[in-house]
Amino acid sequence: MLKRIELGTDVAMVGVWDPGRIYPDVATQYGDNIDFFEAESEAGRLFFINTASDGGYPSDIYVNERPDAEQLGLYQTLDRVFLIESQSGQLIAGGLEDYGSCNPQITTKQDEFSVEPGRYALRFYELDHEQCATHLEQFVGREDLVYYGSRFDGCTSGCLLFTLVVIMGVVSWVLAALMPWLWFATAGVAVIGVAYIALRQRGLAKDERYQDIAKRVTEHESRFPPFIFVLTTLPPDEDVQGGWYDLH
Repeated sequence: MLKRIELGTDVAMVGVWDPGRIYPDVATQYGDNIDFFEAESEAGRLFFINTASDGGYPSDIYVNERPDAEQLGLYQTLDRVFLIESQSGQLIAGGLEDYGSCNPQITTKQDEFSVEPGRYALRFYELDHEQCATHLEQFVGREDLVYYGSRFDGCTSGCLLFTLVVIMGVVSWVLAALMPWLWFATAGVAVIGVAYIALRQRGLAKDERYQDIAKRVTEHESRFPPFIFVLTTLPPDEDVQGGWYDLH
């Protein structure tokens, strides 16, 4: 089984666990007590990653299957596996703010996947960004990638212009009584910014070379997500320890 899940977190921790278990009320009893999460991981009821930052982490989940060798060649992994148990026949991957919560904040049913009830060895793979960048250059072509980067940089300028408009708008609102002319300056910059972005998007839409390269870059990004989790059924007599991983 293979499933792509968009892991997200607002507490800088993502993990895998059995959503069908009866959990302690983590939110009221433990809050953000990392000791509790570590204890749950050591017991094999949870595997989590301390990502050191909030955000989204698209991940591929494999159950009793394995990614191809070319894909795994762009990833780093630890020299060990982690125990994870599923009593209910379901597992979920997502932000740890929902671990044991009766009112999920960030995960949904779409983040669950079915497994046979039992014990699993989980191996975690993290994308090696340097190797991935080298592979992308080979996949797209150096000249095309340089061209794509030069055209993409213009989008960054548009974002900076938009940020300037927002900052000027806030300043204008705060200092409206002292410097009413700021409103006109902000409006002028906003018009220039909108015109710039509109013209740029129109130009990119007509740039067949850019669109072709962008399609290939997106294809590459989709194939190599930041994380891969591989779960393998454990024989009854095989001993595997639970645990967690600090990304940085």
